[in-house]
Amino acid sequence: MQVKNDPCPCGSSKKAIDCCLTSAGYWHKAAAIIAPPAPATGYANSNCSAASLQDCASKTCREHFISENVLKQIAQSGVVKIAGLSWQPAEVFAALPTNAIASRVLCTRHGDALSPLDAEFGRFFGTLEEIDDALRDGKEAQAFRLFSGENLERWMLKMLLGAVSSENFTSRLKEDCLELL
Repeated sequence: MQVKNDPCPCGSSKKAIDCCLTSAGYWHKAAAIIAPPAPATGYANSNCSAASLQDCASKTCREHFISENVLKQIAQSGVVKIAGLSWQPAEVFAALPTNAIASRVLCTRHGDALSPLDAEFGRFFGTLEEIDDALRDGKEAQAFRLFSGENLERWMLKMLLGAVSSENFTSRLKEDCLELL
């Protein structure tokens, strides 16, 4: 079995030996680098949920407070049913297009820097769907996939921070989440 020359199970398309397979034969998926590239801007965009880091761009981007790639996977004909947002009546679902579940909560600099977290969670969510489909069909899920637990945790913080910053959920967790992220 030539595991070391096979594509890495982290999804990078590199050979395993050149990616996440250590020389000792262990698997290790490194956490993504999510800091914006140097030099720091010294600017705080008041519309960016990461403004307190003083490293923003002047433009904001539409950020899905639930990752767009997850929304696309659960959407039916581009529409998802969602409940629990601050503007919705309690316990009432609304059918919304996926592009409606976004707000301007990040500057483009932070949006770009954090995008690897969305990609990682989208791949993780897709893997869970594959396993679920296989089990429903009475088959055994055979694929080996590798994820960074740190990236998945940081994705959850990013989504929470985005939901709070967009005022779709109300909370005072913003600064605590930003510090952890």
